[in-house]
Amino acid sequence: MAAARLCLLLLLGITFVSARTVVSSNGFHHVWRAHEEAHEDTPLTFTIFLKHRNLDVLESLFWNVSTPGHADYGQHKSRAYVEDLTSPSSDSFAAIERWLLKEFSGELLMEKGTAFIRVTDKVSAISSAVGAKIHKWLHPIEKKVIHRAFGKVSVPTSIHKHIDTITGLYDFHLGDSKVSSKASPLASSRVYTAESYQSSFSNLRSRYQIPKTPTTSSYTTQGVIAFSEYYQVEPLELALTRESVPFRSVINVGQYGCASCGYQESNLDMQTMMVLSPQTTTYHIGADLSYSYILEMLEIALPKSPTTPQVLSISYGGSESPCPSSGSNTFSLCNKNSADYRNRVDVELQKLGVMGVSVIVASGDTGPLAGNVPVCLPDYSYCPYGGCTYTASKCQQVLLRQSVPWPGFGLDPPQSVINQFLSNNAACNLALDGTAAHPNSILHSTCDCASLNYGTFAGGWTFSAYDYTSPDFGDLFFASYPATSAYVTSVGATVLTSSSETTAALDTGASISTGGGFSLYVPRPSYQDSAVNGWLSNGPSKPAASSYNSSNRAIPDISLSGHNYIIVSSSAGSCSNNQCFLSSVDGTSASAPAFGSMISMINDVLINSGKTTAGFLNPLLYQAAREKPSVYNDITTGGNRCSGVLCCANGYYATQGWDPSTGLGSINYPALRDYVVNALSNSTFNPALYSNFKPQQTNTFTANGATTVTLQTYTVQNVVGTNGPSSPASLISSMQMFCIVMFSLIMLL
Repeated sequence: MAAARLCLLLLLGITFVSARTVVSSNGFHHVWRAHEEAHEDTPLTFTIFLKHRNLDVLESLFWNVSTPGHADYGQHKSRAYVEDLTSPSSDSFAAIERWLLKEFSGELLMEKGTAFIRVTDKVSAISSAVGAKIHKWLHPIEKKVIHRAFGKVSVPTSIHKHIDTITGLYDFHLGDSKVSSKASPLASSRVYTAESYQSSFSNLRSRYQIPKTPTTSSYTTQGVIAFSEYYQVEPLELALTRESVPFRSVINVGQYGCASCGYQESNLDMQTMMVLSPQTTTYHIGADLSYSYILEMLEIALPKSPTTPQVLSISYGGSESPCPSSGSNTFSLCNKNSADYRNRVDVELQKLGVMGVSVIVASGDTGPLAGNVPVCLPDYSYCPYGGCTYTASKCQQVLLRQSVPWPGFGLDPPQSVINQFLSNNAACNLALDGTAAHPNSILHSTCDCASLNYGTFAGGWTFSAYDYTSPDFGDLFFASYPATSAYVTSVGATVLTSSSETTAALDTGASISTGGGFSLYVPRPSYQDSAVNGWLSNGPSKPAASSYNSSNRAIPDISLSGHNYIIVSSSAGSCSNNQCFLSSVDGTSASAPAFGSMISMINDVLINSGKTTAGFLNPLLYQAAREKPSVYNDITTGGNRCSGVLCCANGYYATQGWDPSTGLGSINYPALRDYVVNALSNSTFNPALYSNFKPQQTNTFTANGATTVTLQTYTVQNVVGTNGPSSPASLISSMQMFCIVMFSLIMLL
């Protein structure tokens, strides 16, 4: 009988061990290519996001504190309150930790947050634990190599119920792509089709009536979500000096600076916010390239800040498409769990809204074509920049391997292959054309695309015709993510002239085309209904109704100048020996931080009046359009039918009221300030909302027990060329983790 019981227990144990749930599967990807297995001792990091609690309560609270007229409008909560409300149960953490301690190696490293566990271990241990081989995957455009699972990733069914999503094992977004901003010397000879002038900070103040008065409350804060980029200290100092803005400390959260990091985007963001909102405490929030995307930035990197900035500007984005067939090298949510990822991001954005944080996101720089460029029939308005060798073409792009439109997408075969393709089509006078700023970006052909000679060349490079009407190449229009989230404010771009303002696009003088359109997935929030329905009823010529879903979230919400921003840069990071220079920059990645700085100025007025911060803006912005239209400068000319390379037959056009090109229009700052302050007149400032929050912790597990290390979370940059003091790491014992280890050892006996 005892033997029978033992056998039964063994069988039950085998059943328990073998019960697993597949969470994702990798084998083929539209862009990334699997290569050999990773070496077994290679370290790999992934993150387990545990299921939150009380999400229905959180969402209800979010809308209550964000909706003008509600009794709870403006009654924001602290981060501690929000995390206590939503954090996973202790049982969920314990279940995941038991599995990790049992299945992973003695080199396991865990970083435990309020709702996630970030795991680092050897490839061999991870592969065994998740039931899938770990391979090297290569991105053919960016030439980047990452380690991801090959095959089905599974976890024990007993812990699957505690897991919301996992990143770092089967997701393929790149960590360093951004909403593009174009930089060029001030003496650039680009030929524009419309008059435009510099968006110097003084011109921006003048046109939008932004005061130069410094903020005065120590509680007023703003931040830049920077991912892998960093700002240059000396150019920032020079930019502030040129504008006669007093220096102010910058708080660097997470990763700051690396040999391969870019700097132009962060230079733009930091200079714009710190000049237009003088003396506001500004945070620069960066993260390790290996895991930084929207969710990881919001849930892992941001909580390491001593306080949460009241305004966050995000100049990054990419396709919503789960797997863009075009081989996009921008962010994309490219795995079957992308809906889980988006939902998780929305939860983090709701948390921020409840905390009174305004999240501002650039709408994108490739028109309505943020995914598969160009995925539309070109209208043959050739070379919109001007300055090309030729003046017309019957075929501006063809397909090159992996369904990538070429030229203009960054994937280039050897020159010998290009020469052979051009030679085979000499009768059509096929040639690469472009400008000094955009060389080899367009094909010139006297034949239409169907008449060209295609084929496969040395190395497997295959050219073929691009069928713009085929559904195989994806949806006709895209909108940039995370700008399409219903919980952020999406900002488009305009071009200012001496007397007017029009949509920023290739054909109106910009080097980008402002992003706009409708989400593929996100339902339209009710705060947009009146504005979008007005456009549907009264708007001018629209694309075919089948090409977009008007029932979904529409962007942008508002727009600001996004052309010819003047910033200071340095190729060496230093301004000595005349190494700093001025650049002109285009992009919604300029208009987003500019709008963010306006909200910081308004927050300072609110705080100094004893009121709460503006928080999530959209319900108030759309209400203002109905009640006080003078808040906006309505943009009624131009459109975003161009991508970043070509102009197309289809797109969205600016018109009276809201439109998918410029949103509600640009901002009249004094009118918006007065409207927001009046709307929040019954709110009360609560200093407790801005108290420090406990830092994340890293728990290092060894065969002898557990040691808990509190991370160094931030440094203070005094903007005088040297780093300020930083908080030292401290070692503390953890009885909780000791108990977990002991319990796990008992379970193994």
